[in-house]
Amino acid sequence: MTFAHEHVLVRPATFEEDRIARHFIGAGVIPVSTHPVTRERLVLLAREGKHQNYRGSLKWSGFEGGRRPNETVRETAMREWREESLGCVPGVHEAEALCEIVINVKDTLDGDVEKYHVTHVHEVRYADYPARFASERLALLALEESGGTASAEILERISCRDAIATSADGVVPVGTVRTEYMEKDQIAWFSVRELARVFRRRGRCDDLVFRPYFLPVLEALLTYLYAERADAPRD
Repeated sequence: MTFAHEHVLVRPATFEEDRIARHFIGAGVIPVSTHPVTRERLVLLAREGKHQNYRGSLKWSGFEGGRRPNETVRETAMREWREESLGCVPGVHEAEALCEIVINVKDTLDGDVEKYHVTHVHEVRYADYPARFASERLALLALEESGGTASAEILERISCRDAIATSADGVVPVGTVRTEYMEKDQIAWFSVRELARVFRRRGRCDDLVFRPYFLPVLEALLTYLYAERADAPRD
């Protein structure tokens, strides 16, 4: 079984690991799972919050972001994953990726400079991570709205302690939330069938809108997941 579609955004290619390591500009994580009842393959994605003058606002994509100085691909991917998932999904940091999606995003207007974006696809155990994320984010919002004077009860509700800013020595929590942990406002499971429909409709489906840059990543992911189904042993 293959992922058949009318418009192709990516062509299969092979890139040298050392060139990726030197020229990557961003990285991230996309978790996949299998529903325990329906046995459907599912993909966990996140939506950007509403940010003024930001074109990505309220659009869906993976858990990803830009490279910081001296970071490796894995370090960027894991940091962005931790920040944007609020630590609600266990197991990713310890596991090897199922596959790595590398997109060459070089811009000929920028002197034909090589630029790569790397996405690690990880298998996770299915659970109601969207509800966990919503609860964690509500607690962080309460802390943010308190101006750093939140009650002990609110602080106890926050599992992702990295999201709380600390004093200059990095020891004492100052009661404010790091902005990078509040970039996503919700996460959700999508079936492969739903995402295939999203791709064929060029990033729009019902009231959902996906970030344009994410569509080549989605195409590569769907190609991988459909091939995975084709290779599965038959009963």
